[in-house]
Amino acid sequence: MTEGWLKRVPSTRIIGYTEESNSYFMHSFDSTGHTSLMQAQVEVERWIFVGETIRFTGGFRANDKVFAGVWESRSPDGTLWQPLMDVTLRKVE
Repeated sequence: MTEGWLKRVPSTRIIGYTEESNSYFMHSFDSTGHTSLMQAQVEVERWIFVGETIRFTGGFRANDKVFAGVWESRSPDGTLWQPLMDVTLRKVE
């Protein structure tokens, strides 16, 4: 399998909470200079972050030691969400 098309783009995400509106937000900054702002909601144990052209759906698993889900991007015509990547983050102990 050729993975030459993959490009590693280091990024930082800051998740915050606004008590007044009872809502979450996420600011994202990457090494290419791209920034974005997403709004989030939590439905039981499922987190959903939604931006203009990208969204994430996932949640905590394995006694909160794993956070996993899928990123999707909006189709060029804006009508569909298409899978972009699966993400699994594991807490190191």
